[in-house]
Amino acid sequence: MDSESQNFLDQNSGKKLLRMSAEEISSMHSEIASLVADIEALSDLEEQKNLLSFGFGSLQNSIIHLAAKFGDNASLVKILNLVGNDRAFVDIVNDDSFTPLHFAAIGGHIEVVRTLLDAGARQSPQDSVQNHQWAPIHYATREGHQQVVESLIASGVDKDIKTYFGLTPLVIAVEFGWTHLVKFLLSIGVAKNTQTADDNHRMTALHYAVIGGHSEIVSLLLNSGINREKETVFGLNVLEFAAKYNNVEIVSTLLGWGLSKWDSAFQIAQDKKNAGVAKRIEQYRQMKKNLFTATWLKFFATDLIAMIRKFNRDNRYEMKIILSPEVFFNAYGIVALQQDFGIFRKTQKSFPEFIADSKLVDLSVEVKALEAA
Repeated sequence: MDSESQNFLDQNSGKKLLRMSAEEISSMHSEIASLVADIEALSDLEEQKNLLSFGFGSLQNSIIHLAAKFGDNASLVKILNLVGNDRAFVDIVNDDSFTPLHFAAIGGHIEVVRTLLDAGARQSPQDSVQNHQWAPIHYATREGHQQVVESLIASGVDKDIKTYFGLTPLVIAVEFGWTHLVKFLLSIGVAKNTQTADDNHRMTALHYAVIGGHSEIVSLLLNSGINREKETVFGLNVLEFAAKYNNVEIVSTLLGWGLSKWDSAFQIAQDKKNAGVAKRIEQYRQMKKNLFTATWLKFFATDLIAMIRKFNRDNRYEMKIILSPEVFFNAYGIVALQQDFGIFRKTQKSFPEFIADSKLVDLSVEVKALEAA
């Protein structure tokens, strides 16, 4: 290996692919292939291993790392033919504890991923503590590479594997807004209610969806049956988060699902001067007050019965009970409503209990059927 090639590999080994031009990437492919050819031509096994172990750049990436990072499967196959199943090379680590599989997963190089797995590479090596101990599946998820995620899981990778801070592939897919990956992970039955570590505030995937403003993903998670009321280490549920992050659409969705803590969410919205959110929560609070007023409810019962009868098991997530242009509930939301009664000795009643106590027999029958669906 001449000094010019070494300098070129040193300078480019640590660059991010997205920041490199097509010409630079092509040049890296040529240099990698050239070095691999030089290694193949050596007759001394120790010299071969020394060059295969040689580190380039500040992170000391080996030629195996670079073949994986730049998606050069042909060069990787040649290297593996030289080293056989020697795990010291298949799982070689750089100074950040990245293996070749990490780089292949980040780049979405599916053929390289499969080649490494077929060669017996460790499926879930975790990188350094400084990098929060992410495994290849975490990086593939972060970058949205579904084929890589599927291959890793098919090879035996734990679909709920956690990083140092307790992030699972589902949480990462949600955080980065990869709807297609969220759908896939939910379809294979990942754990939905996992909370991150205390150092990361014990957040759920739903919290991350709210923070990111990913409305479609919020609905996907709610429809999947995720626990809607999990709280962070600071005691905040997702409605309070949505109020804090000023997303009227998501606030409306969560209210429609009957999330609790309306009053504290309203206060957060006011404190943050999120006027649109505060207005929407107040509209829901007023409607809930109406629903728990027997005279108002008696007047509205016929319309409410007609709307409830349109629900079935297939549409109970999406079907809406529209009480005003701004206020609507789905089947879960309407039966989850609760109200306090009394001044000194308060009692709490659910909406189905209140209807039954109000002697609204026909409506009570329909709501109980809805509750049981």
